[in-house]
Amino acid sequence: MTFFDYLQLLGGFVLALGYIPQIIQIITTHSCRDLNLRTYLAMVLGIGLMEAFFLLYPNQHVLHP
Repeated sequence: MTFFDYLQLLGGFVLALGYIPQIIQIITTHSCRDLNLRTYLAMVLGIGLMEAFFLLYPNQHVLHP
């Protein structure tokens, strides 16, 4: 596996686990009115890591963990 394969894998994990701050906030406040900034930052980071792979290797398939 190359460095960019690891970036894609890390991006997938960040995307999968990025909703945890929002879930914790919903459980503790019992409200879905406001959204957690950390959730958005995790989504942007995860998508950015995966896009780094796709920009350099456009013909490769998505790496599934």
